[in-house]
Amino acid sequence: MSEKCSKYEALFLFSSEEQLLEHVKNCADCKEEHEKMQKTRSLVQEVKSHYLETSKKSVKKNVLKVAATMTVLFLAYFSFTYGFFTEEYDVNSKIAAMEAEAFTSEIGLPTDEYGLFVVY
Repeated sequence: MSEKCSKYEALFLFSSEEQLLEHVKNCADCKEEHEKMQKTRSLVQEVKSHYLETSKKSVKKNVLKVAATMTVLFLAYFSFTYGFFTEEYDVNSKIAAMEAEAFTSEIGLPTDEYGLFVVY
């Protein structure tokens, strides 16, 4: 029974590619191992390109989703706060803008000479 060549791994890791190819030409066991490695390498290259394309697309989609969400939240916050701080919706500004006597007479409350409520 013949022993398998055990030099392929050492040559693959530690020697130059030229030395590895020279040994592969002479050794049938190493040639078979080298062909398996080349098939694996080609599969990895295919998967790598597919993975990079997919990951770039998913990153772009995620960035767009985050940007859209932040825009919606910003607009909601802006419209909410702007609505409460404008004079149209601010009740205190409306009351302060009215003359005191006109407002109290509208409601029908008694006032003194300064336009303040009179409490009896």
